[in-house]
Amino acid sequence: MLLPEELVHNILSYLAYRPQLRMHCEPPELQLELDSTDILSLSVVNRRLRRISLPFLFASLRVEGFREEVEKFRDQGPLFSKYTKTLILSRLFLLDEEGMKILLESLPQLKRLSCVDVISELTTTLLNALHEHPSVSTILVASIQDLPNDPSPFDVSKVMLKRSELSNPSINWLTPRLERGMKVSQLLIRRPELFTDEFGLRTFKGLCELDLLMKHLPVTVSWLPEFTAAHPNLKKIRFIDERNVFFSRHTLPFISSFVEEARNKQLSDAYSIIRLSLSRQDICPSSTEDWRVAGLTIIIKSSLIEILSLLYSSVPTIRTLTLEFAVRSARGLTYHIDDVIAILHLFSSLEILALHCSLKRLHFGRRKPWHALARLRNAGQLEAPSAADIAEAGVSWFTSRIAQRIPSLRAFEIYEEAYYDEEFCCGGRWFVKGWLNVLNAPSGNREVIGTLKKT
Repeated sequence: MLLPEELVHNILSYLAYRPQLRMHCEPPELQLELDSTDILSLSVVNRRLRRISLPFLFASLRVEGFREEVEKFRDQGPLFSKYTKTLILSRLFLLDEEGMKILLESLPQLKRLSCVDVISELTTTLLNALHEHPSVSTILVASIQDLPNDPSPFDVSKVMLKRSELSNPSINWLTPRLERGMKVSQLLIRRPELFTDEFGLRTFKGLCELDLLMKHLPVTVSWLPEFTAAHPNLKKIRFIDERNVFFSRHTLPFISSFVEEARNKQLSDAYSIIRLSLSRQDICPSSTEDWRVAGLTIIIKSSLIEILSLLYSSVPTIRTLTLEFAVRSARGLTYHIDDVIAILHLFSSLEILALHCSLKRLHFGRRKPWHALARLRNAGQLEAPSAADIAEAGVSWFTSRIAQRIPSLRAFEIYEEAYYDEEFCCGGRWFVKGWLNVLNAPSGNREVIGTLKKT
């Protein structure tokens, strides 16, 4: 029985697109995986699947600055012409004059090209050619330093800077290019203590993320309501405590109730906030009241259960939570995993849970139900599992148990590291880190899948 073509198309779309959990402000075209093994395998099953697969296989094309690559790009142009919407160009500094000429002459072949991601410095000639391409709407550039160093004005109306920085509100070298139509996706403010209400009147076309690097000085956010109202595409604001001192000295209004309750319960020394993320609820907000705490990174020194309870009372709709367990916590200070799950279960919007250095702080009574398998050495002999192997097994067991109880959870971010492990008598540095995804299994259970990096 053949599946309906629309259903097959939806399945391929699922395979081709990355999960949006870790994405920032990328155009939809950049969500495509460049090399989807699954789709490639399906494309050779029969003609029907091949026809449906081709638009996904060739939707995104990467060309590096090697002569043979641009020649291949030129020669296979007709194949890409019908399907390619995104072109990724990198290492262009390797191209000689003839190679650049081939690249420029090949661009018009891509009739459906809409987005060009340039991971390299741009020349004026290439930038002009991309602007003249009739179907290209977006030219992604990493930073303003990658634009041509040309004193004469050049067209930047299709350019989207992925990231730009400001340190002083009175000095804005972006202005001339912003006035010519350039857009900025992410803006990083390095000295937010210098920014006043006047900055709220400034506009950055295309802005969808704003980062503020906090230090030790107090910061006013009174300019945010007017600023956010002028930027309807702004989706996320992050306050990043670079030196782990800002949130211990100053309180932002978005988490004031949590900080006050923690202080009243003598828990101020039990935690440290190092990152706070806000996201807006409505598409066109007009005040900071339309923004909610969406993410929090917090260092736990003690009293984890009490801290999580206060967090739920203050920010119940949090979507991303990072728990970093302080290395210098009191010796033997641990928390039963089921007690932790009972509190985390209350966060009905929680999608991403990051656990850093958590293994020594979580326990399941006196039992350790996980087991690491022995490794096979080159000589065919079995080798006892390393500390990293045992840590990986523990992470797998704990994350699986957490996933069963939190239906909204979609991913874990894991980081475990040690220089010496007393329990395993293991010297030397080892780590286990990476992402694990949570899926609903056909059986009704929740499965945690993924491979962690380890040493």
